Amino acid sequence: RHILAVSDAHRLEIVSLEDPARPRRVASLELGSDRGQAAGVGVPTDVTVTDGIAYVALGRSGMAMVDVGNGKFGGSPAKPTRITGFHAPFASTHAAYGYRSRTGKWYAILSEDLPASADVPASSGVSGQPGFARIVDFTDPSHPEEVARYEVPEAGVQDLWIEGDRLYVAAQNGGVRVVDVSADLKGNLYHQGREIARVVPTDGAAAPNVIAVQAIRGGLLAGDRNTGVWMVRLTPRD
Repeated sequence: RHILAVSDAHRLEIVSLEDPARPRRVASLELGSDRGQAAGVGVPTDVTVTDGIAYVALGRSGMAMVDVGNGKFGGSPAKPTRITGFHAPFASTHAAYGYRSRTGKWYAILSEDLPASADVPASSGVSGQPGFARIVDFTDPSHPEEVARYEVPEAGVQDLWIEGDRLYVAAQNGGVRVVDVSADLKGNLYHQGREIARVVPTDGAAAPNVIAVQAIRGGLLAGDRNTGVWMVRLTPRD
């Protein structure tokens, strides 16, 4: 019954749709300016909500975690309360998602953009902004700890989606990667045999460049910058 949006590059806005004909702003929370914006890198782009907690991507300022209805940290839609955050140097948080593992751990999984550099030459084949998925353990919110990542050497990581115990990765020229995140998360998941499926959509005329993914009705939607939107059905192996 509410809409959450990142506004003016540094503020979380909450709009009530209790009366759809008369939407009204019920709260606004200042989250700080994005220092990276002046350099043209890392404009804030996204907010997601899991279990009443908003995960706000703030570009070069990292991410902020806000109680917007969970209640454990004193927040509500009318009184959003900042819980904690995470910021790492030399990266820009493009999107952030919450994940409660069956192991009892509480994670935030972040899509991180990296500034182009000599470390990612044009000949590498990476299409678009280089990046990776950063996994931060927030089980103790006062002491967040980066514990794992998912990094595709031959591609970037543009966006993510989490459903159940699966992480869906929009990996640009690497297509869509489906990763098992059910067990404890440590190290680089790419090297741990956790990849369940890989789909590289192409019509044969244009190179793949998947920039968005969302699980839906047992399959997934993949948004490709060059060839449009794809519906993919995942079927179990015999």
